[in-house]
Amino acid sequence: MSVNLSIKNASDEVVAALKLRAQQNHRSLQGELMAIIEAAARESGRFTVPGLQEAAATWTSRDEADAAKEARERDIERVVALMREGLSLGGRRFTRDEMHER
Repeated sequence: MSVNLSIKNASDEVVAALKLRAQQNHRSLQGELMAIIEAAARESGRFTVPGLQEAAATWTSRDEADAAKEARERDIERVVALMREGLSLGGRRFTRDEMHER
């Protein structure tokens, strides 16, 4: 699976330097950026297939953990909203004070 990356707020000077470097290496700007990224990944020592699989698994588990955290936060927001409105239990609506007393 490939992923699109985006670099935001790059200064004009950095972009000009990258374009010049790409031209000197007979590459497109995209090709030059990929070469830089691949070289950085190789230097980290994790550019092997097992290393990349491990890195991908780490990011996937982080994404799943983030999704679970976001779901919990949404649930908490729903409960808080219900409490502010007065929770309906058995057809009777309880106020926040009444719920606190129970």
